[in-house]
Amino acid sequence: MATKDQDPKAAAALADQKGKESRNYEATEHKMSLEELKAKFETAIDLQNPKESKGLSEQEAKNRFLRDGPNAMTPPKQTPEIVKFLMQFTNMFMILLMVASALSFLAYGLDKTQPVNLYCGSALIIIVFLQCLASYLEERKSHATMNSLKSMMPSQCSVGRDGMPRRIPASELVIGDIVLLKGGDRVPADLRLIQTSGLKVESSSLTGEPDAFEMSVAHTHEEPFESKNLAFNTSQCTEGAAVGVVIRTSDRTLIGMVAKLATATKVQVSTLQKELSRIVKFITMLAFFLAFCILIIGFAQGVRWQLVVNLVITVFCANVPQGLPATVTSCLGIAAKRMHNRHVLVKNLEVIETLGSASCICSDKTGTLTQNRMTVQNFWFNNSFEMLQGGVVIGATSSAASAHTAQDMLHGKNEKKTKNSVTESATQVFVRWRSNPLEPLLLVAAVCNSAKFAAGEGPANENVNLSGPLPELQWFEADKSGPLPDLKAVAPPGGKVDELVRTTSGPQRVHSGISTHSVSGAAVTSRTEKAKATGESLATKVDELVRTTSGPQRVHSGHYDPSDLQRTVSDIAVAKKAPDDGRLQRQISNNSVLSVSGAAVTSRIVKAKATGEILGDASEAALLRYCESIYPVDRIRKLYALSFDQPFNSTNKYALCVVDPPGNEAPGKQYVFLKGAPEVVVDRCSTWLCAGQNKAIDEDFKRKFLEAYERFAMAGERVLGFAKLVIDKMPADQMTAANVPNSGFMFLGLASLMDPPKVGVDKAVDECHHAGIRVFMVTGDHALTAEAIAHKVHIITKPTRLDLAHERGCAVEDIDPHDPEIKAIVIAGHELRQLDEAQWGALLDHDQIVFARTTPQQKLEIVERLQKRGEVVAVTGDGVNDAPALKAADIGVAMGNPNASDVARDAADIIILDDDFCSIVSAIREGRLLFDNLKKSVVYTLTHLVPEMVPVFLNIILLFPLGLSSLLILTIDLGSELVPAISLAYELPENAIMSRAPRNIKTDRMVTWQVLCHSYLFAGVMEALFSILAFFCVFWTNGVALADLCFPDSKLYFSGSDAPVMHSNGRDFSADEQTKILSVSNSAVYANIILCQMFHIWFCRTRATSVTQHPLFSNKLTLMAMPWELGFIAIFCFIPEMEVVFISGLGLPVEFWCLSLGFLGWVTLHTECLKFFARRYMAGRKSFLGKLAW
Repeated sequence: MATKDQDPKAAAALADQKGKESRNYEATEHKMSLEELKAKFETAIDLQNPKESKGLSEQEAKNRFLRDGPNAMTPPKQTPEIVKFLMQFTNMFMILLMVASALSFLAYGLDKTQPVNLYCGSALIIIVFLQCLASYLEERKSHATMNSLKSMMPSQCSVGRDGMPRRIPASELVIGDIVLLKGGDRVPADLRLIQTSGLKVESSSLTGEPDAFEMSVAHTHEEPFESKNLAFNTSQCTEGAAVGVVIRTSDRTLIGMVAKLATATKVQVSTLQKELSRIVKFITMLAFFLAFCILIIGFAQGVRWQLVVNLVITVFCANVPQGLPATVTSCLGIAAKRMHNRHVLVKNLEVIETLGSASCICSDKTGTLTQNRMTVQNFWFNNSFEMLQGGVVIGATSSAASAHTAQDMLHGKNEKKTKNSVTESATQVFVRWRSNPLEPLLLVAAVCNSAKFAAGEGPANENVNLSGPLPELQWFEADKSGPLPDLKAVAPPGGKVDELVRTTSGPQRVHSGISTHSVSGAAVTSRTEKAKATGESLATKVDELVRTTSGPQRVHSGHYDPSDLQRTVSDIAVAKKAPDDGRLQRQISNNSVLSVSGAAVTSRIVKAKATGEILGDASEAALLRYCESIYPVDRIRKLYALSFDQPFNSTNKYALCVVDPPGNEAPGKQYVFLKGAPEVVVDRCSTWLCAGQNKAIDEDFKRKFLEAYERFAMAGERVLGFAKLVIDKMPADQMTAANVPNSGFMFLGLASLMDPPKVGVDKAVDECHHAGIRVFMVTGDHALTAEAIAHKVHIITKPTRLDLAHERGCAVEDIDPHDPEIKAIVIAGHELRQLDEAQWGALLDHDQIVFARTTPQQKLEIVERLQKRGEVVAVTGDGVNDAPALKAADIGVAMGNPNASDVARDAADIIILDDDFCSIVSAIREGRLLFDNLKKSVVYTLTHLVPEMVPVFLNIILLFPLGLSSLLILTIDLGSELVPAISLAYELPENAIMSRAPRNIKTDRMVTWQVLCHSYLFAGVMEALFSILAFFCVFWTNGVALADLCFPDSKLYFSGSDAPVMHSNGRDFSADEQTKILSVSNSAVYANIILCQMFHIWFCRTRATSVTQHPLFSNKLTLMAMPWELGFIAIFCFIPEMEVVFISGLGLPVEFWCLSLGFLGWVTLHTECLKFFARRYMAGRKSFLGKLAW
């Protein structure tokens, strides 16, 4: 609480700061020793063998359960449905109508001779009920965020209590419990690990990133979120085992804090709600002001109180656009349907307009900008272009065919046979595998790989028989000058080698020591003809790249910690950055870089198991998928039987296996395959493979290796090294890690992997920039990877600190963070915590920002800080970690892919069904169009207020007969005006709607002074003029002098069947004659208002474009609105039965219709002139008339 001397603003800022600090996950347990943990949590931990820890006693566990409650998240408070429905009646529009209805019933109760009051009150109350019911049904939706979070909680877990392991419900866990974890388990609470055995944990529910990291007992980082000895609730254990102590349960866990943020964060009021609220307040104030004026003038004139009440009711009916809520709802529904056709599902209709006002998009990376599937990107291996002559060329089809094949793989479809397709035998497939220049490297990638397809997944093509024995084939050494080997000699009888056709997923580039060559798909069609490659430029093929990946991965991880990669790269001398064409293409000395677009090579006949689920970490799954596309990996693994396997661990940073070679390939020998972090692998190598020969590793090779490694790493790609060693066959009983050699290997090459960007994201980001929308990346991934992806998708197009380091040839640390040449910012989460208010302001002033390694709390803070600056923020994401920011944002956008979290989808306002970031741009376009069209509807709807109010004031001030009854006003507002107003929702955009800056929500309102001038002054006054002129003409043609209508002798003239005889122009007018004249005059006013509005709508279809330049018949509903409006004139002006209730229906001579043509001439001249000056104003030619246009 602030003291007397404390500044209130400072106190508020302090309270706000404390609130934000409470969001942070505060923990020190990761820094504690086992002795300190034992003392703090008072649990029995065996310091020598933690796995044998006795844990808590059952009695102590019960006591703590009673103290802390169950290990479950607190559900949010639910508002009863009846309360939600009743809240609809608090809308100011509804209150006004209910007041008018109450007055009508009151007037009828006091004077039952006027049934029109009863009819009017009943009609108003029905309108209120139906509109509130419609609004309630529209807004009713299920808030299932907490249920989705509950579904992620494990139901059972293993604990140690009283020294005995047991299975208990996860909800019964208490702080201090000893939990036993193994591969496949979900972490049931926040744990401090006290013993690990190769445990890998994937925390995508919190970070949004699919990588699984090996955990340890050691304290690895000051930040608890980064330390490897803390396992958080709902994280997935992918492999290994561990023992941990429960340090947080229920809402106190990290995921509990995320859930609390997601459910407690206030839902932002949409910009449309704000605009409608402004309209309601304005109309409410205007209605009460006019009603007050009516009361004062009426009682001052001595008018009967019944008439005054009727006039007040009429004022309310005229001012409240009863059809506006229905019009807005219909417009939103129409826009939502159009967006659904563009694969965008709208959960909250009002955010459609908000999306059109978006000035900033904060996008998650994984699953939103990228495919969320680790994919092989590039190989670096010792080879030259001529090496491809050693066997069948990798690429063997046209780009079009390869793109088709890649698309089929991408969508999991079976290959379609063409007239040129052939069926390969098992021998031919194996020839392709063994004659591949990458075969030595791919062999290691396939065999030294723990990933596997889920049970039951097999080859998709039944025409390929892979069950028979494989032929013994020799490895074809490269011969730069010699012809291709005669494959017929090794092929079985009848083998159709001539018909062998290979397809690839895209053009592949091979870099040799002299020049760079592009292989775009040369087919080997003859067993005696050399394979020839066409040198086709990458620039001409880049649009045809199709990245193919396989099905979703159950477990994601990497073989090494990306932070280790960052540290390694930072030690490498910074070299000049290669041109960014989406792939590395710089020549690297005398070695070769093979760039693989997407998931690389796939066979038209032997389809990879693209639809199969892969068990294993992300890197190994990507390698398995790539190798499977060339040859079935299970066959290769059967050929190279595994004798010994040493899995990857964070200490060694490599995986190793010993295999027996098939047949007589290497009698008496065994192969040792090595795969892991490149710097670790190359340190264990003494030679490297060059043109089929071993060459000693020297300084020149190390320089080339570091250069290639850096190129991949700086592109944000994960890099793996591969090596091979031939040893004498070891007895099985001696096969141990200590006996397997760990040096003297032959280095085979590098493979780089990346979660690639989705196709078309870069163009969508460019379009956002063109529309004046800033796009930020907010991700839990490492800064290096995030920056690389940001460059690829054009979120960053300006120089960053790292770019300047490359350009200047120095380390990143040598670049001043405040260097004026830094135009794009890449900042990590731990750096955000150190920023003060001024630094936050300077940071958010930049147009291009990447936020890396952010926590869910930081994502939320970024959104809130942008909103405080007046930004309309859209947040995209698909993970649990995105849920708080999705809910707090002005527009939450979730992805609809199968891997997306239900929590994110529940917290979001719209869902992109096709998982395409490009659809967001389409949604923004629809949002902008919706605002334009709603503004047109508002302009059209407000215009008829003036002609409806003028007869009321003529009646109360000059005592003219009332020219328009309250019931007739309702038929206009809820009848004739409804269809034309809704039809404007179907209007097409006038111009390049995505070329203008986002709407300024503070100045560019739906109702501005320009709108009011047009609706009330220019168009409204003119409609009133011609309508009242028709009103007077009816009396004049019937012989009633206008002077006798103004301040008449009796105020009871034209009051019904009890009206006294009226004398005018020497004639007497009985009560029946007065009623008939009044009925026709009401019809004249009614018909002219509708006719004027029917003409007016054609000029409301555009705001700046001339009506002659806008497609006349593009909006069919506007055309249909014309007979709709004429139908109301026919019903209420020509049906005699309407006279009793509506005081109309006795016909209307045609001459009174023609008066509305005068309004047509005026509105044409007025609006076309204003639109002409508006176009000049938009072109930069400032003028008052241009500014006057709405």
